[in-house]
Amino acid sequence: MPAAIESGQIRSVLDRLALRLHEAEAAMHMAESRGLQIQYLLLDLQATRTSQIRSRTMVHTFDANLVREAATPGMRLALKVLQEIDRLINDFRMRKIGLEIATFFISFLVLILYLYIRTLE
Repeated sequence: MPAAIESGQIRSVLDRLALRLHEAEAAMHMAESRGLQIQYLLLDLQATRTSQIRSRTMVHTFDANLVREAATPGMRLALKVLQEIDRLINDFRMRKIGLEIATFFISFLVLILYLYIRTLE
């Protein structure tokens, strides 16, 4: 395979891994700012970084298949982190909606109780 095509494929693999890693880190930051428990995902994120380093090291072999093999676990882990954070954020939204509905009903009941007590006097 010509070296230009090979180097283009290597660059593509490394860029995709870097993009996934950046997306996962951004999602982790967003989830952390909302107070979600994400500590168990930090190990997967660290393994993704390790995979990125390993795949960058494989660049010196000039073999796109070896680089792809080194980057694949990192891409899978980054995707797993993104999916898990998406699930956590959806759960957070559902809890927030539930809290708003419960607050509304409790406020409504307090208002009715207040009006009922006023009629007793």
